[in-house]
Amino acid sequence: MEAIKLREQLVNVGKHFNACAEGIAELALSTTKEEIAQCFIEYIDFCLANDYPSNSFLKRNFRQELEDIGIYIDRTITLKNGKKIVFLGECFGNVDMDDYSVTMIWVKHESKVNIKARGNARIMVDALDHADIVVDASEGASVTVNLYGNATCQGATKVVQKGITYEL
Repeated sequence: MEAIKLREQLVNVGKHFNACAEGIAELALSTTKEEIAQCFIEYIDFCLANDYPSNSFLKRNFRQELEDIGIYIDRTITLKNGKKIVFLGECFGNVDMDDYSVTMIWVKHESKVNIKARGNARIMVDALDHADIVVDASEGASVTVNLYGNATCQGATKVVQKGITYEL
Protein backbone atom coordinates (compact mmCIF):
# COMPACT_ATOMS: atom_id res chain seq x y z
CA MET A 1 0.00 0.00 0.00
CA GLU A 2 1.29 3.46 -0.79
CA ALA A 3 2.43 5.82 1.96
CA ILE A 4 -0.40 8.36 1.50
CA LYS A 5 -3.15 5.74 1.97
CA LEU A 6 -1.33 4.26 4.98
CA ARG A 7 -0.97 7.75 6.47
CA GLU A 8 -4.70 8.42 6.04
CA GLN A 9 -5.56 5.15 7.78
CA LEU A 10 -3.20 5.89 10.66
CA VAL A 11 -4.48 9.45 11.11
CA ASN A 12 -8.09 8.22 11.30
CA VAL A 13 -7.27 5.46 13.81
CA GLY A 14 -5.05 7.84 15.81
CA LYS A 15 -7.96 10.26 16.17
CA HIS A 16 -10.10 7.36 17.41
CA PHE A 17 -7.49 6.73 20.14
CA ASN A 18 -7.46 10.46 21.02
CA ALA A 19 -3.89 10.99 19.87
CA CYS A 20 -2.50 14.42 20.62
CA ALA A 21 -3.03 17.15 18.03
CA GLU A 22 0.73 17.60 17.59
CA GLY A 23 1.25 13.91 16.80
CA ILE A 24 -1.68 13.80 14.37
CA ALA A 25 -0.42 16.96 12.65
CA GLU A 26 3.08 15.53 12.24
CA LEU A 27 1.71 12.23 10.96
CA ALA A 28 -0.59 14.07 8.53
CA LEU A 29 2.45 15.83 7.02
CA SER A 30 4.34 12.56 6.46
CA THR A 31 4.76 11.70 2.78
CA THR A 32 6.97 8.60 2.92
CA LYS A 33 6.94 5.35 4.86
CA GLU A 34 10.20 6.44 6.51
CA GLU A 35 8.57 9.64 7.82
CA ILE A 36 5.58 7.66 9.10
CA ALA A 37 7.90 5.20 10.87
CA GLN A 38 9.75 8.13 12.43
CA CYS A 39 6.43 9.35 13.91
CA PHE A 40 6.11 6.00 15.68
CA ILE A 41 9.43 6.44 17.50
CA GLU A 42 8.79 10.13 18.24
CA TYR A 43 5.44 9.31 19.86
CA ILE A 44 6.45 5.90 21.21
CA ASP A 45 4.79 6.32 24.61
CA PHE A 46 1.36 6.91 23.07
CA CYS A 47 1.84 4.10 20.54
CA LEU A 48 2.91 1.55 23.17
CA ALA A 49 0.19 2.54 25.64
CA ASN A 50 -2.48 2.07 22.97
CA ASP A 51 -0.96 -0.78 20.91
CA TYR A 52 -1.25 1.64 18.02
CA PRO A 53 -0.82 0.69 15.27
CA SER A 54 -1.14 -3.07 15.68
CA ASN A 55 1.92 -5.26 15.27
CA SER A 56 0.36 -7.00 12.27
CA PHE A 57 -0.25 -3.64 10.56
CA LEU A 58 3.30 -2.51 11.29
CA LYS A 59 4.84 -5.77 10.04
CA ARG A 60 2.74 -5.82 6.90
CA ASN A 61 3.38 -2.19 5.93
CA PHE A 62 6.52 -0.87 7.65
CA ARG A 63 8.82 -3.74 8.66
CA GLN A 64 11.93 -2.49 6.86
CA GLU A 65 11.38 1.19 7.66
CA LEU A 66 10.96 0.34 11.36
CA GLU A 67 14.00 -1.93 11.50
CA ASP A 68 16.07 0.81 9.87
CA ILE A 69 15.40 2.97 12.98
CA GLY A 70 15.72 0.21 15.61
CA ILE A 71 12.18 -1.18 15.97
CA TYR A 72 11.82 -4.95 15.75
CA ILE A 73 8.67 -7.10 15.69
CA ASP A 74 8.69 -10.88 16.21
CA ARG A 75 12.42 -11.17 15.52
CA THR A 76 15.46 -12.90 16.96
CA ILE A 77 18.22 -10.34 16.78
CA THR A 78 21.60 -9.34 18.24
CA LEU A 79 22.44 -5.63 18.46
CA LYS A 80 25.40 -3.55 19.60
CA ASN A 81 25.32 0.05 20.88
CA GLY A 82 22.02 1.45 19.64
CA LYS A 83 20.50 4.75 20.82
CA LYS A 84 16.82 3.78 20.77
CA ILE A 85 15.71 0.16 20.46
CA VAL A 86 12.17 -1.22 20.51
CA PHE A 87 11.16 -4.90 20.74
CA LEU A 88 7.50 -5.73 20.00
CA GLY A 89 5.56 -8.95 19.76
CA GLU A 90 7.65 -12.03 20.47
CA CYS A 91 11.25 -10.93 20.02
CA PHE A 92 14.31 -12.66 21.38
CA GLY A 93 17.02 -10.04 21.62
CA ASN A 94 20.62 -9.81 22.72
CA VAL A 95 21.85 -6.26 23.25
CA ASP A 96 25.53 -5.49 23.92
CA MET A 97 26.25 -1.96 25.17
CA ASP A 98 29.65 -0.50 26.08
CA ASP A 99 31.99 2.51 25.82
CA TYR A 100 29.89 5.16 27.55
CA SER A 101 26.88 4.46 25.34
CA VAL A 102 23.53 5.93 26.37
CA THR A 103 20.48 3.96 25.29
CA MET A 104 16.72 3.77 25.76
CA ILE A 105 15.11 0.36 25.21
CA TRP A 106 11.41 -0.47 25.11
CA VAL A 107 10.36 -4.12 25.40
CA LYS A 108 6.69 -5.03 24.99
CA HIS A 109 4.35 -7.99 24.67
CA GLU A 110 6.07 -11.39 25.01
CA SER A 111 9.58 -10.25 24.10
CA LYS A 112 12.63 -11.54 25.96
CA VAL A 113 15.81 -9.47 25.93
CA ASN A 114 19.27 -10.11 27.36
CA ILE A 115 21.30 -6.95 27.94
CA LYS A 116 25.05 -7.00 28.46
CA ALA A 117 26.21 -3.60 29.70
CA ARG A 118 29.79 -2.60 30.46
CA GLY A 119 32.25 0.25 30.02
CA ASN A 120 30.13 2.83 31.86
CA ALA A 121 27.13 2.35 29.56
CA ARG A 122 23.88 3.99 30.73
CA ILE A 123 20.69 2.17 29.78
CA MET A 124 17.05 2.87 30.60
CA VAL A 125 14.54 0.12 29.84
CA ASP A 126 10.74 0.25 29.87
CA ALA A 127 9.42 -3.32 30.04
CA LEU A 128 5.69 -3.78 29.43
CA ASP A 129 3.10 -6.54 29.42
CA HIS A 130 4.86 -9.92 29.77
CA ALA A 131 8.34 -8.81 28.69
CA ASP A 132 11.31 -10.50 30.36
CA ILE A 133 14.64 -8.71 30.79
CA VAL A 134 17.92 -10.27 31.93
CA VAL A 135 20.81 -7.90 32.60
CA ASP A 136 24.52 -8.53 33.00
CA ALA A 137 26.03 -5.20 34.09
CA SER A 138 29.73 -4.69 34.85
CA GLU A 139 32.58 -2.16 34.58
CA GLY A 140 30.56 0.76 35.93
CA ALA A 141 27.53 0.24 33.67
CA SER A 142 24.10 1.25 34.92
CA VAL A 143 20.84 -0.36 33.78
CA THR A 144 17.53 0.94 35.15
CA VAL A 145 14.43 -1.09 34.30
CA ASN A 146 10.89 0.24 34.71
CA LEU A 147 8.44 -2.66 34.96
CA TYR A 148 4.81 -2.32 33.83
CA GLY A 149 2.13 -4.99 34.00
CA ASN A 150 3.57 -8.48 34.40
CA ALA A 151 7.03 -7.69 33.02
CA THR A 152 9.99 -9.21 34.85
CA CYS A 153 13.68 -8.40 35.23
CA GLN A 154 16.82 -9.96 36.68
CA GLY A 155 20.20 -8.35 37.24
CA ALA A 156 19.43 -4.66 36.65
CA THR A 157 21.29 -2.12 38.76
CA LYS A 158 17.90 -0.54 39.57
CA VAL A 159 14.35 -1.87 39.10
CA VAL A 160 11.32 0.39 39.44
CA GLN A 161 7.95 -1.31 39.72
CA LYS A 162 5.46 0.92 37.92
CA GLY A 163 1.74 0.39 37.44
CA ILE A 164 -0.23 -2.04 35.38
CA THR A 165 -0.46 0.29 32.39
CA TYR A 166 2.14 2.39 30.62
CA GLU A 167 2.28 6.02 31.75
CA LEU A 168 1.73 8.79 29.23
